[in-house]
Amino acid sequence: MLADYAVSKENTIHVDPDFLRQIGKPEISVPQPIVVWFDRPSMEPDCHVFDDLVLPTVIDSQLKWKLVSLLETPIVMVGDRYCALSPDLKALSTIDDYMLRLAVRVDERQYSSASVLREERMIRICERALQRCPRPWTVRERVRYTNPSQEADILATRDAERLVLELKSTLRPETPWEVHKRNEDIISGVKQARSLIDRGAAEHGFVVTDRYRGDYTCWAQALICGIPIATLYDLEVIANDPVAAISEVKSRAGIMDSTTGSPERLPDREADLLDWKLRLVDRDAPEETRR
Repeated sequence: MLADYAVSKENTIHVDPDFLRQIGKPEISVPQPIVVWFDRPSMEPDCHVFDDLVLPTVIDSQLKWKLVSLLETPIVMVGDRYCALSPDLKALSTIDDYMLRLAVRVDERQYSSASVLREERMIRICERALQRCPRPWTVRERVRYTNPSQEADILATRDAERLVLELKSTLRPETPWEVHKRNEDIISGVKQARSLIDRGAAEHGFVVTDRYRGDYTCWAQALICGIPIATLYDLEVIANDPVAAISEVKSRAGIMDSTTGSPERLPDREADLLDWKLRLVDRDAPEETRR
């Protein structure tokens, strides 16, 4: 509602026709961001969501460390009215990460409900991709095991092939701690998939996220466990051939298969830094530093 109101208040910038003729383009118009003024909604639950988006006039000492983005509190109270930048309100309506981050901070119960819905959406996407490929899979979701207790998000079978997918819905992190927690969640999925394979539930496994391909920390564990980190965009290649998909998914993440033999050493180099002379050498780390 606020986003639609912001769009209605924006002016339009028309690009100079002479310039457009020079570059051979038709008419171009650009929305002009403005400060939008409005009153607090009176109806529930809109008023509660609105209040959570308002920058507090007195910030709690525990809260201030959690505010890392302007879009977490884009609305400012001035007198008895409220204002915000129009592009901020539009961003909130189109990028669900920001509202989910708000839910994490102020309403964990609602965030848990949203997480379940996001996971359910991912399951349906995976199910369609596996069932509609040229050689369809039989798909089961949330398969439970006992002794020890485990659950596979998706277990797919096709003839003698068995495939397990662990699903992870991620938010874009904006602090080092959030990066750590996201990676921790991905790594737990990698270990879960490996454990399911080790108990004989499947021969192949992947962690599938909604967008994140993993960084070096995640891939260090993924390579040890032999569980690639894929995204929903990789489902087609996984469904067609899980074995071939392993190297393809790795390459899409920038992980190249290592070649046999010793790697070629880089030549020694020297560089000047202020009054220091640095000598750069490509050597194995001393044994004492590896402990």
